[in-house]
Amino acid sequence: MRIIGIDFGNQSLKAVELESAFGRFEIQDYHEIVRDPGQSNSELLTQLSSSLAKKPDRVAICLKTSRVTFRNLTLPSKDKKAIASSIDFEMEDELPFLSDQSVYDFSILGFQKNQTSVHVGATLKKYVAEVLGAFTDSGLDPDLVTSETWIYRTFLSRFLTQNTLDIPQDQPILMVNCGSDRTTLYAHHRGVPILSREIHWGGRNLTTTICQKFGIPLGEAERTKIDQGFILAPSQRESATSEQIEFSDSLASQVETLMDAIRQAELTTKSLSNNSLGSILLTGGSSLFPGLADKDIDAILAYI
Repeated sequence: MRIIGIDFGNQSLKAVELESAFGRFEIQDYHEIVRDPGQSNSELLTQLSSSLAKKPDRVAICLKTSRVTFRNLTLPSKDKKAIASSIDFEMEDELPFLSDQSVYDFSILGFQKNQTSVHVGATLKKYVAEVLGAFTDSGLDPDLVTSETWIYRTFLSRFLTQNTLDIPQDQPILMVNCGSDRTTLYAHHRGVPILSREIHWGGRNLTTTICQKFGIPLGEAERTKIDQGFILAPSQRESATSEQIEFSDSLASQVETLMDAIRQAELTTKSLSNNSLGSILLTGGSSLFPGLADKDIDAILAYI
């Protein structure tokens, strides 16, 4: 079965084609279409559809973290109908918006004695209609709408079964996915999502800082960031020139927004899990910026 997963970014549309057979998945192709100024998701999807060598059997998309809320519930039943009814009742008080304006679904996390643990994701109907509306004339028809939270949970659950990085699994893990314009922070503990939030920060903040500090066009600032950008690690400052330190410090000040968000996520995670954070995983294109992981990540882990 050919499956394509589609992600709408502010800078581009990304898609991955997978082949599923006998419970295994194999990546077949990867696509990225850069978004022109003012270009809509519908136009990007039309380009993607026309570039595919084979029409997919299934299409999967997700909603941004800022548009989805979730709850983890423990229900006194293993019967699926009873579980669904219980969720309907529980979510009436849990949802931060009117029930007739919302839609939600759930996945089972596990069973214990006569209880069932479920993860419930909820959003507004208008957000689902908005993302589905982009597919109207594309020739692609979504079969699955999920959340970034559940994607991260699935990824980490599978990744940790291999655990090639020797990550402690009895402590919460914080995954920080740094994009161009936004960053998501996801906390994972014993196979369960316990925190998921989004901040308006990304690689573009660093580009804008270079643009303003040196008075160069945005495009040139982006190239400078990619080719020559860096944040000095503490061990490098003694041998650096004053110009290098000034350049590094101007970018490091922008990263404080990210560090503050990580510290807040750590405190919330510790409160929710009664356990200290064990690992922080940096992912996403902007996480590759030289020196970003050295700035305060080690200090945060040392502190906790």
